[in-house]
Amino acid sequence: MRDITVSGELPYGHKDEQGAIHRDFTMRPVTLADLEAMEDAYPELLARDNWLTRRRLTWAFALEKLGDLPREAITPELLAGLPLQDFNVLAAAEDDLAKKLRAAYGREEDGV
Repeated sequence: MRDITVSGELPYGHKDEQGAIHRDFTMRPVTLADLEAMEDAYPELLARDNWLTRRRLTWAFALEKLGDLPREAITPELLAGLPLQDFNVLAAAEDDLAKKLRAAYGREEDGV
């Protein structure tokens, strides 16, 4: 499933301490193993009844690339600092990824 990805560019991105701006991203589907890792690494975030927090957490695991940042630097805390306009682009990428996943598994557009 790691061969199913969506790539794009955030309008603003993350500006690191050296001033470099990280906009280009690649997102992949989240797996059950990712969910288990989320529970282990971020139980306090999963315990919140807040869909924005959960989406941010999911994206931290789904993003394979964000600019030149090392993969391990893409955390829920880092994503919390992105402008709202970047959230909208990531949400659209997540929708595109779901369409690709459905197509890859022979599911109808409105199917599971």
